[in-house]
Amino acid sequence: MILLATLLFASQDAITKILSTEFPVAVIVMVRFWVMIVYAMIFMRIKRVPLRRSLESPRPYLQIFRSIVLVVEIGFFVVSVRTLSLAEIHSLMATFPLMVTAMSIPILGEKVGLRRWGAVAVGFVGVLIILRPGFGVFDIGAVYGLITAALFALYNVLTRLAGRTDSSETSFFYFSLVGVIACTVVGGFQWVPPTGTELLMMLGIGVTSSFAHLFLILALNYAAAATLQPFNYMLLVWAVIVGYVVFGDLPDLWTVVGALVIVGSGLYTIYREHARRGARNAEVTPRL
Repeated sequence: MILLATLLFASQDAITKILSTEFPVAVIVMVRFWVMIVYAMIFMRIKRVPLRRSLESPRPYLQIFRSIVLVVEIGFFVVSVRTLSLAEIHSLMATFPLMVTAMSIPILGEKVGLRRWGAVAVGFVGVLIILRPGFGVFDIGAVYGLITAALFALYNVLTRLAGRTDSSETSFFYFSLVGVIACTVVGGFQWVPPTGTELLMMLGIGVTSSFAHLFLILALNYAAAATLQPFNYMLLVWAVIVGYVVFGDLPDLWTVVGALVIVGSGLYTIYREHARRGARNAEVTPRL
């Protein structure tokens, strides 16, 4: 399920890259959220959760803010993928677990040890390997890619915070509803009539995104999030494959090396998080 989800996300990004040169960012994101809100309502009906109850939250402003953060993140992704290959943008996006580690301290009040801080530092060395500042290969799209990763990390941390009081259904519906309202307000003024093929591709972004989220939710029904987390890095592998098949792009050696450093650092961070939780559980679990 998680492998299918990551493959669909990579496919969605390929369609986004094709459309990004022809349409304003707000229009692409708007159509995506139109499809997402339909999917969200169908999902709520299947789960038998009344829509009114889905909006009941003790912290609605937090839900609205985290939803806007994700909308802006998607916008930055569309801008960055105009100039970067799928492999390059996802190599930079792979830094988001490291950013989550750093953001969890001020926002969630979590403690981060020296080993995880070391992994964060090594991960950003990987970013420097990809960017190679001073070697004449810097692209403004890379800046947008890092902003995308930072916003996605912030969204994840805020989602964890909201998850302390709200159900996943509430968080999902807020994201869909706020997204469709915000994007329609902005994108409606920039609407460009698409051709039949372009409209199908726009709908394809929403459909692949919806099914990717569905498979992700199904995967979480069979395994814990901590177990699935390392498999999210398969998105980088799919991005390389899809990028080559659709655009003929292959990452250069430095991008591969930097991506391996980032992924290795992220996997070590996940390992340390598991070890920390295991030690904490052992302390509070009575011996039988």
